[in-house]
Amino acid sequence: MKRETYVSIPQPCHENWDSMTPQDKGRYCASCAKTVIDFSLMSDAQVLYYLSQSKGRLCGRFSQEQTERPLVPMKREKKMIWWMAAFIPLTLLLNKANGQFKKDKNVKENIVFLNNCWQRTDLVIADKQQVCGIEQSSSNKLITGIIVDENRLPISGASIILKGTMIETVSDTAGKFRLSFATNSSSVTVSISYIGYQTKEIDYTFNNAGEINLNTQSLTLEPTSMGDVVVIAGYAIPHHRVKQTDTLKTTVRKIFHANLFKVYPNPATRGNAIHMEVKNEGHYSIQLLDVHSKLITHSLFDAVKGAKTTTVIIPSTAATGIYFIRLINDDTKQQYTDKIIVE
Repeated sequence: MKRETYVSIPQPCHENWDSMTPQDKGRYCASCAKTVIDFSLMSDAQVLYYLSQSKGRLCGRFSQEQTERPLVPMKREKKMIWWMAAFIPLTLLLNKANGQFKKDKNVKENIVFLNNCWQRTDLVIADKQQVCGIEQSSSNKLITGIIVDENRLPISGASIILKGTMIETVSDTAGKFRLSFATNSSSVTVSISYIGYQTKEIDYTFNNAGEINLNTQSLTLEPTSMGDVVVIAGYAIPHHRVKQTDTLKTTVRKIFHANLFKVYPNPATRGNAIHMEVKNEGHYSIQLLDVHSKLITHSLFDAVKGAKTTTVIIPSTAATGIYFIRLINDDTKQQYTDKIIVE
């Protein structure tokens, strides 16, 4: 019988994450003298690997989407399917035998819903036997695609985000991407963005196999005043087209709307936090990107009256150089970018 790993948060801790000291693997909590591991941006496979290598109890930061469901390990690609027919009789026998198993009374089921965007606590990992009709798990979904420009050449570094979650990916050097996640929904909304261009949200419906293949789909994003954006397979590809009347100063102003938010200190230091003050209220996505448009970090922020400042952690593994902070208004889909220097 298949055994699955769940994350349980029996007693959530309400210490302030922003007040903790940044470290390589998370932040240090002075209240309990422990390092809180940041699992919120890890994939299921990364979380499972980290837990398998650790000993004793852990303190961790998780997103809401990582709880109340089994962690899904990385699956190997299937190279053949013809042999499956030979195992159908055996599978039927195993299913009949599994139905006779009773649930272990010693296995505790303590899965706690996270109300906030993160919670820190002593972590409990519970292995459970899946019994038909007792527990319902989310099914795995997959979105794949290839990014190309107008000449059908591959583009790398564009970002794609599953709306309402921290699940995201970027295209590789061949323009390909794979976005794997677990959900019971038959459709999802994907947010497509690239520096200097408006963000577009697209609704997709899965096929019977729980997959969406965007390789043959051609989409177009509405261009900003800076140029056209062509989308193939769910990604944004920018093509700058500067008007003759544009000077360098006006062109830069169109790309970098720094007057709508402030970032300090700048230059920033690796492993430390920078502060980001937003001028207007709203729901925002914040992205840190390198000069090649590769996504480094991603976070969500609600700017309200009296609380329009948030923090962004510069990873200690980041190389020194120039980076970009991108602010995306989730309501208007407008985005603004500013440059920072990391020392």
